[in-house]
Amino acid sequence: MTVSQVVQEFGKDKVSANVINKYDSGNLDQWVTVIHCVEPRYDREHGKKDAKNKAFKSIYFEAAADGSKLLRESGFDEFPGLAPRWMVLQGDVYGSSPGMEALGDVKSLQHKELRNAQCIDYQTKPPIQIPINMKGQEINSLPGGVAYYDSSSQNGGIKTQFEVNLNQQYLMQDIDRTERRIDQAFYADLFLMLANDNRSGITATEVAERHEEKMLMVGPVLERLHNEMLNPLIDITFARMVQAGILPPAPQELSGQNLQVDFVSTLAQAQQLVGLGSLDRYAMTLGSIAQLKPDVLDKFDADQFADVYAQRLGVDPSVLVADDKVAIIRKSRQEQLAQQQQMAMMQPMADAAAKIGSIETDAGNSNALADVMQGLTGYTT
Repeated sequence: MTVSQVVQEFGKDKVSANVINKYDSGNLDQWVTVIHCVEPRYDREHGKKDAKNKAFKSIYFEAAADGSKLLRESGFDEFPGLAPRWMVLQGDVYGSSPGMEALGDVKSLQHKELRNAQCIDYQTKPPIQIPINMKGQEINSLPGGVAYYDSSSQNGGIKTQFEVNLNQQYLMQDIDRTERRIDQAFYADLFLMLANDNRSGITATEVAERHEEKMLMVGPVLERLHNEMLNPLIDITFARMVQAGILPPAPQELSGQNLQVDFVSTLAQAQQLVGLGSLDRYAMTLGSIAQLKPDVLDKFDADQFADVYAQRLGVDPSVLVADDKVAIIRKSRQEQLAQQQQMAMMQPMADAAAKIGSIETDAGNSNALADVMQGLTGYTT
């Protein structure tokens, strides 16, 4: 920070004597190194809510000072820093990144590109030598330029100091190999494996397996990103909103329930799609077995399958019917089916009753009445 920024931020009574002297003498733009340290507070009094008794200590001090005088001391309820790691080696606290792995190749590539540019310069505009008697004369070295010299001189004429005939083919090949190693370190070839594949006739199975392989490679990184950055960020934000009182009252249905945050980014959804292939194969295999042994379908929970499949696909929950509504719909469907079956059973009795009503009351027509009574056999109680 500049001298003026330090004084404006922390006050003149908090800064060191060196900063005060610079401020009074008008050296307001000189730089002052200020360190902000955040660490757990072990000497706090639990139950107090002031800034100096929070779970994490926050102090500012000048790097050049002796440390006995602090610019500011306060605290945080939660650790405010977010430090996700790309990859963690066993026994190592700090993480490593693709940039650390590719650092050597990046420096090598910069050096090779510099040499390649120098090679081009030597070939297009090499150093020249001219006779001493041309010293002080104007020399036009542009294309088509003319320069005059004494032909009687033994070594007259303008010529290059040395022949530059460098073969850039090997240098460009080495540059290309270095660039490919850098792309591999940053997983560029992994994400562009299909875009860079010029083959024809690639099957859908191969595409699915390649996509699954890609997600398996970046899966641990994405999971660590969720655990070490996104989840803490949501927890900190939620805690700040609760402290500020800007959250609406929780619904009764959420009372005492744990909230599970789902990430719906493109990469997170792509990772969830990895398991769809196994679900599809399971359903197809189970369908084939059911043709031989239908009892195997008792092991298949169709409702749970539909929910898991929709979750993996990232389907909007608003288009899915809740379980309680599904139960109501199924109950109504069963009642309608029972009514239809009952009506179907009552239909022969109704037909028989209508037939009885149409029988003539002629006493000599006893055979017709007998036929109707015989048709009612099995429906009497």
